[in-house]
Amino acid sequence: MRAYESSDILQKTILPQLEPFFSGDYTTTRCEVRFAEELDRRAVTPVGPRAMSDTEAVIRARKFLAGERLRFAQADALWNDLKKQDQFSLARRVLEATPPPRRLTA
Repeated sequence: MRAYESSDILQKTILPQLEPFFSGDYTTTRCEVRFAEELDRRAVTPVGPRAMSDTEAVIRARKFLAGERLRFAQADALWNDLKKQDQFSLARRVLEATPPPRRLTA
């Protein structure tokens, strides 16, 4: 962002075109938010209270993410189940952790 704001293209080409519309009194801000779900690896459940009970797919996903092995077809079905349940974050994590299918060689 800083490189863009100090670039010649912005200063010499873009801003002069915008000058009739703005007084030049504006600021840009940047915000970066990071979120990570903490897992208690022994219990394979998130740390802290939950309002709703988990579905079978959520429980299977947490076990998989904690190290339980699944075949490709099982992991593929799991992330699709999570997606149908609007568990997009968990589905994405399962998808990212799923190893590629084995290729058969003749």
